[in-house]
Amino acid sequence: MTSVNNEITLRASRDRVRRWISDPFLFAGIVGHISIVNAFDWETKKPIELSSVSSPSNKFRVVYVLGSSDIKTYNGEMTGPLHIPSGVIYKGKTDDEKIKWEVAFTLRSVKPYETLVNINVVTECKHGLMDRISGRSLQFAEHVMNGHIVPYLRNFFKPSADSLELIPMLVLKDKGKIGSLYNKLDNISKDISYGIIIIEGEDLRGRVMIKDGKFTKASINRLEKNLAENVEILEIGSTSDVNVYVYAINVDEIVSDKLMKLIPSEFNQLFS
Repeated sequence: MTSVNNEITLRASRDRVRRWISDPFLFAGIVGHISIVNAFDWETKKPIELSSVSSPSNKFRVVYVLGSSDIKTYNGEMTGPLHIPSGVIYKGKTDDEKIKWEVAFTLRSVKPYETLVNINVVTECKHGLMDRISGRSLQFAEHVMNGHIVPYLRNFFKPSADSLELIPMLVLKDKGKIGSLYNKLDNISKDISYGIIIIEGEDLRGRVMIKDGKFTKASINRLEKNLAENVEILEIGSTSDVNVYVYAINVDEIVSDKLMKLIPSEFNQLFS
């Protein structure tokens, strides 16, 4: 097993960077050795052609493309984005499990428009596999990091701050009894400045607002009866499974952008 770590600072807000790394197709393209073929359907749990999937999950059937002059392909899977409070994780493996990998992005705001991105790449390759493919000694984790991810961030990641919109970003989608999901909802909400939790089930429906990592306003209905404005309502059990969706909303980014445009240009330089 090989682990490689690196850090890079991006001139973009934490919310904007998180939205970028939450795109599995963009991530696969940046890594350069992953081609997404099918997506697993959320309901059936089976891989379906991208043109036919109606409820996509964060799990994919992929083809791994390895080598330079003598290219080899391996069928496998990729899972991600997996949202955690500090960032996003992707992981995968070939079907024969000769290659396993994980890439974790940890994000920390430095300034309103500056984010420190910590990248950790872990790979586990069957002994000698990469040597046979490439014809030379190659640390695959180091290659993914320094040959693909870091060059993209340094040379091609150029977000624009002029077209900011209020964009809800899905950070969690899960299914189960509301009581068993409560701890997961509470944990992931701690890292959300503004957001909303949507709950949909046969006997329980509602929404809960998130502000500064805490549950605030709640509107929950159980069996068509309003259960009052009580954030602790999430701890009440449901007789059936519910679908839960957690969205983060980039309110701070929008407000900061508007304020920066209102103040004189000479003061803007203090924040650059």
